[in-house]
Amino acid sequence: MAFDDKALSWFSDEFGITAPISIRLFPQYNGFGIQHKGYSLAFSAEPATDPSYAAEMNGLTFYIEASDLWFFKDTKTFLFFDEAQKELAVRYEDEASVMN
Repeated sequence: MAFDDKALSWFSDEFGITAPISIRLFPQYNGFGIQHKGYSLAFSAEPATDPSYAAEMNGLTFYIEASDLWFFKDTKTFLFFDEAQKELAVRYEDEASVMN
């Protein structure tokens, strides 16, 4: 999991963060998806219950619950701010290609 600085700023602005906060990253069924057909990446500000991954960046703790790990398995996930679209975007890379 990786974030660019503008993506981190987007989260701070979008959630109106004034104190440390936890942001859950999870798969959401919506009929679209790049990495897994029918699923896309979603997020919400909520406390963790059974996190298997957590990373703190700029006062934000991003985490993935154990039940959602299947969505991120063998994948490097990059969150970045797309300047052309003026919105948060995601890119996935196969772990094998990242290591080569």
